[in-house]
Amino acid sequence: PTARVKLEPFINWLLGGDKLTAGPSIAAKSVVLVGYGPIGHGVIKRLLEIAAGNIKITVVCEEPHAAYNRVKLTSYFQHRTHDKIAYSTPEWCVKSGVKLVFGKAASIDRGAKKVDVDLSQGGSEVVSYDDLVLATGSKPFIPP
Repeated sequence: PTARVKLEPFINWLLGGDKLTAGPSIAAKSVVLVGYGPIGHGVIKRLLEIAAGNIKITVVCEEPHAAYNRVKLTSYFQHRTHDKIAYSTPEWCVKSGVKLVFGKAASIDRGAKKVDVDLSQGGSEVVSYDDLVLATGSKPFIPP
């Protein structure tokens, strides 16, 4: 609840209104989110709630997992199961229409509205956007 309240002004600004309500009145947009931690996941969930299908979300995620709860990271040593600390799964992302791109944002061309991504599995991809959200946060990792 607290994060949602703090996100509202940002989400409203991102979608182009003062106080937005869910519905088709929101113009179709393509949003690229670089970083997929707790705040990034909160942004995605709220965008999906408000935009009512009028939004295309691509997430550039440097880690090999979808968003997870970093606070619960210490409990990972008890079960060593990513699912128990995950905010989402790749399946949830697909179902929600969120494209996960696993790799590192190598460069951002703000004029052309493009992000060059060095893919984790090799190669690269260029992702275009209407709006860009940088939510890179800290640099945690799940131990092997």
